[in-house]
Amino acid sequence: MKKTTKALALVLCAMLLVVGSVMGTLAYLTSTDEVTNTFTVGDIEIKLDEAKVDENGKALASGERTTPEDATNSYHILPGIEYDKDPTVWVKEGSEEAYIRMLVAVSNYDQMLLAFSNDDDDYDDAYIVTQASEVIVEGQMVVLDNLVDRDSSAWKCVKFTQDTTANIGTYEFRYYPGAYKATSDDGDTTVDYDKLNALFTTITVPEEIDNKHLGYLNNTKITITAQAIQAEGFVAQDGKTAEDMAWEAFSAN
Repeated sequence: MKKTTKALALVLCAMLLVVGSVMGTLAYLTSTDEVTNTFTVGDIEIKLDEAKVDENGKALASGERTTPEDATNSYHILPGIEYDKDPTVWVKEGSEEAYIRMLVAVSNYDQMLLAFSNDDDDYDDAYIVTQASEVIVEGQMVVLDNLVDRDSSAWKCVKFTQDTTANIGTYEFRYYPGAYKATSDDGDTTVDYDKLNALFTTITVPEEIDNKHLGYLNNTKITITAQAIQAEGFVAQDGKTAEDMAWEAFSAN
């Protein structure tokens, strides 16, 4: 009997050892994966330039361009003479989709109105401007369109504001038909920017203007500013377009 008990005890011990060994090799069912998020910074880059002109207001044959950082072009104007002026926006390749606009600020704006009037005290009806909304009539800009050869298909004038204290009238042009997406960088180091259509190409004072009225344009300055803002993230609301909302954000920034 003792032998049997002892044998059974040995078998049980063996079984326990086997079970212990098997349990020691068990592992939980697991799986591991990893996601790495890489953030790159978006960018928008534009530049503004125009043809560099000679003393007669004609573009240099070399095709040289001048930027706001360079000396600005000066024009000695005479009635009926066409002068080259082509403010052009360039968008760097790979830039994010963006809304683009140009602001054209005209100094001595009251004087400019006089230049295009038939009489100093009694403006011709075509040039009467009593409030800002009347400057843009059916897409045509009173006064400024009498000076420049404007590309109205690529740039839409949407607003005019007049600072009566500084005597400056400012026209806002937006790139049409809306947000612009520059081409991706194709590796061609000779072409880094997309060229948009020039806002206008020439300035011409109508030949009908006499010496007296031409004098009102003396020392008039036209300052052009180009701006861009990302298109992504803006939606239409409260009767305003997504682009309206974008430019409101730009002004508040």
